[in-house]
Amino acid sequence: MAGTSENNSLTLKSNGVYDSHPIPLSEVTDINKKFFSGSANFGGALAGGNTERQSYHADAGILVRGRDDKVTLGGQYNYGDNTDNPNTPQAQNILNARNWQLYGTYAHYFTPKWYGYANGLFTNDRLQDIRLRSAFGIGAGYQFFESEDLNLSVEAGPAYQNLDFYDAAWNCNALRVTNPNACAPLEDRSGIAGRWAVNYDQFVWNKTVQLFHSHEGLVADDLFIRSRTGFRVPIWNGIQFTNEIQVDYLSKPAPGKQSTDTRYLFSIGYGW
Repeated sequence: MAGTSENNSLTLKSNGVYDSHPIPLSEVTDINKKFFSGSANFGGALAGGNTERQSYHADAGILVRGRDDKVTLGGQYNYGDNTDNPNTPQAQNILNARNWQLYGTYAHYFTPKWYGYANGLFTNDRLQDIRLRSAFGIGAGYQFFESEDLNLSVEAGPAYQNLDFYDAAWNCNALRVTNPNACAPLEDRSGIAGRWAVNYDQFVWNKTVQLFHSHEGLVADDLFIRSRTGFRVPIWNGIQFTNEIQVDYLSKPAPGKQSTDTRYLFSIGYGW
């Protein structure tokens, strides 16, 4: 707790435990505060009739910023399926999406612009046959801009990644009709990779819209990139609307899978 003193100075107090000597205000250049911000969002769609469809998306993230340190944590979950000819013997449920991602980064600022970081990433995608992708890395980052209106940083460094596939491809029994080896065991991968990341957000039009883009890449024998691009519209008292495009790319997917997954998301949430 800070208290006032004479001659344009202040003292620091700790509940009667100690009082500091008067500190001239002219010598106070910075106050070490902790800034906490984050958001949680949810979106989905339901349809009924001759075809029943449902899809859900949820994501959340927090950021804690001190004078010299920054912690970022977040994650998301996506699910979707549809049922053709419901309530009939021909009814068939088809899974369209089931995946999740978790991430975290700790950064320590050595200067107002340069920082070192340690990060972790965990992803799962049943339709890509990925049971768990895990990656841990360290490196250096540079903060070009950091303010309430504009943030831009880049990161790069080495990482270790492990790609653990499911024992067999999704719905492989149905694929055996055309491919006798559809249920063959999938080979896991692991090794050292290079990592880079970009994080950007900016308010425009008198803070009525916030643009954002982030992407992270891991390159080794294969290339993995996940990117998020979109905009948020503050509505009222922290409630916000988000529209974004998510792209996940893996240069060497499991056999029979496509390299690129794209999601178009609309969600409503709360930011603080």
